[in-house]
Amino acid sequence: MKRYIFRRFIQTLISLLILATVIFVLARVSGNPVDLMLPQYASEEDREHMIKQLGLDRPYHIQFYEFITSALRGDMGNSIRFGRPTTELFMERLPNTLRLSGVALLFAFGIGIPLGILAGSKRGTQADSFARGVAVIGIAAPSFWVGLVLMNIFAVHLGLLPAARMGGIEHYILPGFSLSLFALAGTTRLLRSSVIENLDSEYVKFARTKGVSARMVLWKHVLKNSLIPVVTFAGMQITGMVSGSVVIETVFAWPGVGRLAYEGLVNRDYPLVQSVILIKASMVIVANFVVDILYGYIDPRIRYD
Repeated sequence: MKRYIFRRFIQTLISLLILATVIFVLARVSGNPVDLMLPQYASEEDREHMIKQLGLDRPYHIQFYEFITSALRGDMGNSIRFGRPTTELFMERLPNTLRLSGVALLFAFGIGIPLGILAGSKRGTQADSFARGVAVIGIAAPSFWVGLVLMNIFAVHLGLLPAARMGGIEHYILPGFSLSLFALAGTTRLLRSSVIENLDSEYVKFARTKGVSARMVLWKHVLKNSLIPVVTFAGMQITGMVSGSVVIETVFAWPGVGRLAYEGLVNRDYPLVQSVILIKASMVIVANFVVDILYGYIDPRIRYD
């Protein structure tokens, strides 16, 4: 088992290094932040002074080395736009993203689990067709498009919900549902397949021959075993929502880490973009590493594969 953990740890480090390299390169593809910071009438001397002050005059390999060594110390640098440590800005915005992700998870599993159970237990009926239709829409429709449509209907035309910004519980409904749509669809499809598979298993047939009612079999036996893959899927979605909320937070002007990354990209704020994306991606990579280790303890076939 120690050998397996060591191998996965090395793979994780390599993934983080590759990720840091890609982030460093892509952040500089967008252009020079000095072009946005200085007015058009600024002289060439002012421009060169600003470039030197920001440390952008040094060779790329030196900038990359300083970026990696500083990241290992937990220092991601200061934001060019805000003039504050990027990790401090990230931690300020993170609770807002976590709250929105929590609401999205409530929508995803509060709606997806009943739909999946209904579709699996009523296979071939209109209820099954409806649930599968919802799942297809959730997977196929872009989240930003869904958000704009919901905003147009419920905020602009009906005036029932606020269009954007963060506030009371009513402000969470539209962005939370838009963010949850993919997870909702995945939960529905996954649970439907799992319920159908368990309904055709031998232990269910045996329970029915003993006279156990279909409802009791479904809720006491089938549902318990069917939720196992859903729990694994839920763990993936928690980190996925935190790291993939850029579009929804931008559409709804939500002050989270996703919008922070967008603001850094628009303003060519290299340290901010690098910090936000690297931290969010590291959360996903580390979470996958932990899950792999847990799988190794649960299933011996994995650790010796």
